Amino acid sequence: MQEITAYWRFWLFWVLAFLSFPIAGLLANLVGSVITPVRAILAGAIAGATLGLIQWLVLKSRLPLPPIGWVVATSVGMAAGLAIGTVMLGSETGATNSCGEVPLRACALALRSALSFSESCPCLNRSSGLGL
Repeated sequence: MQEITAYWRFWLFWVLAFLSFPIAGLLANLVGSVITPVRAILAGAIAGATLGLIQWLVLKSRLPLPPIGWVVATSVGMAAGLAIGTVMLGSETGATNSCGEVPLRACALALRSALSFSESCPCLNRSSGLGL
């Protein structure tokens, strides 16, 4: 029974971690409008650090993640994804730009996750063929 309770508690906290997205967005707005790559890097770094910290707080009970490494990797991934998206697609907001920018950010964050998990998850190590 204790295992079931811990399982559901983890998922409850993980769902609550999604509330960090609007919080991260509000903090990233401190940079102002993201119209240049430099502002994109700053806004992405702020948003990524916020998301990474909250994700780490939830995941630390399940995965052996280094706190600084996870937060920095998320911050760098968001900054890189937002900067690349701004350079390649501009800074206008609209459906056509979002369709291109979202996959770029997702790729940057997926790379961050793969690099962060490669040490703690055997399925991502080099000998499995799936690792980096």
